Amino acid sequence: MRQRFNIPIPGRRQSGPRVFLLRAHKTAGQSFNLSLSRAFRDSEISPGHFTWQLVNVDADAARRYRYFQGHVGRPTADRVAPEARLVTMLRDPVARLTSSYFYWRSQAKRVENWNAHRIAERLQSMTLLEYVASDDPVIRRSSWNVQARLLAGADYGSEAADRTQLFGFEKDEDRLIDAALEGIERFSSVGIVDRFDESLAQAYDVLDLPGRPEVVYDNRTPAKYIDQEITEEVLDHARRLTRADEIVVEAARARLDTWAASRPGDHDGD
Repeated sequence: MRQRFNIPIPGRRQSGPRVFLLRAHKTAGQSFNLSLSRAFRDSEISPGHFTWQLVNVDADAARRYRYFQGHVGRPTADRVAPEARLVTMLRDPVARLTSSYFYWRSQAKRVENWNAHRIAERLQSMTLLEYVASDDPVIRRSSWNVQARLLAGADYGSEAADRTQLFGFEKDEDRLIDAALEGIERFSSVGIVDRFDESLAQAYDVLDLPGRPEVVYDNRTPAKYIDQEITEEVLDHARRLTRADEIVVEAARARLDTWAASRPGDHDGD
């Protein structure tokens, strides 16, 4: 049976910007969320963190909230909070891809996660090379140019079991790149994981959030797992899976450079 997430019907909308943090897996999203959410009261923060949890939620039902975050795509964000300012974080594409594999494989070892999402079930006995070389549609929707597709307008599955998969922009790489570079302009702030502090400062600045940004780190995959199994063959497959991601990460890095240059003396660039 499909699960639904019922968000209470609203009270009065609070003043100030409404913000929606759209997260790709393993892009320091939880750390960025914990740091960003400090600018909001608990009562202003939406409890729905996945597309499948927001299936039955419309703009009226979400009106009481000012801050939304999670593994949610632009179509759902536009429906639930159409005037919200969009934010995301990006990461070196190969590092993100391999980190997500090790994270999901660790979940696959826990029996209760087998039915929680389809990736965990598949990764129970799959090596990293098998993962990056796989043509399984479930795997591909969770591995092929995920960051570019999130920017372009793909959305996560509307069922809990599909919450790791992005649907949309799944085949034509050239079309995806064009859509992602156009889509990035919809975002008020696009950060880079290896410039986390600076990315957080940028978000607070462009969103005009109250208070001083405080960095909180959480849920990092241990490096000892990430370093395992990464052979040249794995890297070759991984790079082919993330060509569009490489382009949008560089575009986001250039945007962050431009913002940093506009505030001389306040923030250090790369």
